[in-house]
Amino acid sequence: VRHGPVNIRLVDDYPRQLSAWETERLAELFAAISDRYIDDLAGLVAHEAWHQYFHYYTVSWVAMPAWLDEGLGDYFFTARSDEAGTVEVGAVFADGARIARQIIEEEIALPLAELIDLDQEGYYELAWARYAQGWSVVHFLMRHDDEQLAALIPAYLTEFKKRKNYRKTNTSVFADIDLDALDEEWRQWALSLPLEDPMARLAERFGETIGPGDLDAPQPWRDVYAWFRERALSER
Repeated sequence: VRHGPVNIRLVDDYPRQLSAWETERLAELFAAISDRYIDDLAGLVAHEAWHQYFHYYTVSWVAMPAWLDEGLGDYFFTARSDEAGTVEVGAVFADGARIARQIIEEEIALPLAELIDLDQEGYYELAWARYAQGWSVVHFLMRHDDEQLAALIPAYLTEFKKRKNYRKTNTSVFADIDLDALDEEWRQWALSLPLEDPMARLAERFGETIGPGDLDAPQPWRDVYAWFRERALSER
């Protein structure tokens, strides 16, 4: 079912003649990619609403723990409600999963001890990477099977409200946690997440004949395709 316009197609001067089957398959993939990559207004509202709540909850103008502020925002970004009004929270954020894998593989991801210590200015200096890592760490903890680890973020929110200082909160909440071991566990978990994405299917099927420059699409979309295409071609 289509939900919006198709914002990706082949360039007008694409040199190769496509078969009827290829044309049909590309149309399906382009529709799926557009549905997947056009901004989700409900998700954006949920993300921004979390900021409003969190900053109100602290009841003070204080430096915020950027990893948690933005990470929980993206955690709520994936929230969905069914026809009965039941809200489900905690689905995997596909963009976050893909970028988290990329920054781990490219050694851009920070050790957890450094991530949680970043102020907002430092966090936003490499925003595309930090947002993904923040979401990934938050999701990893919130959905963890270990009850002690799953309780860390709720405990952090309570402690931060009381202390109004995120670095003191870090020291208190993570006092008994081996951050190096937790960092390694998080990395292995992030690398294991499946990357279900129509852009990946496009790369797997057409990567040898369609390059990023053959796509008439927003540049960030072409960048994602280039990343998936490089992986698909390297695995052949």
